[in-house]
Amino acid sequence: MKTKNNMKNIVVVGATGAGKTTLSKKLSQKFSIPSIDLDELFWLPGWIRRDQSDFIDLIEQNISSDGWVVSGNYSKTNCIIWPQADIIVWLDYPFWLCFWQILKRGIQNIIKKKEFCNGNYETLRGLFFSRKSIFLWLKS
Repeated sequence: MKTKNNMKNIVVVGATGAGKTTLSKKLSQKFSIPSIDLDELFWLPGWIRRDQSDFIDLIEQNISSDGWVVSGNYSKTNCIIWPQADIIVWLDYPFWLCFWQILKRGIQNIIKKKEFCNGNYETLRGLFFSRKSIFLWLKS
């Protein structure tokens, strides 16, 4: 891997549950650069989607300086983020591994009542019985 001086802007993409956020946080610590989670920028409290133009504005503000790690798969933002990246890391793991990681993370988040994405929480209903279940994102 290149040194911090040669690799300032990193993008981490991959399937839901592949570990994008985890890897991004580790790279952020290793290279002392901010970690930018696109889910955190996109979701408002109550699982409300942020307006697309506001979302783009937030991304542009966050990547305006040199040195960052962006994690997330929002294809409409690739034309903004990817040209500024020094490296793009694609996490390509098998379906069963991503499924297991989503299941494990979801249950842990429910038990621990872990807040994420601007004050949102996972629920059993949302995880397993919703049309917006994260498992449905995995299959797409």
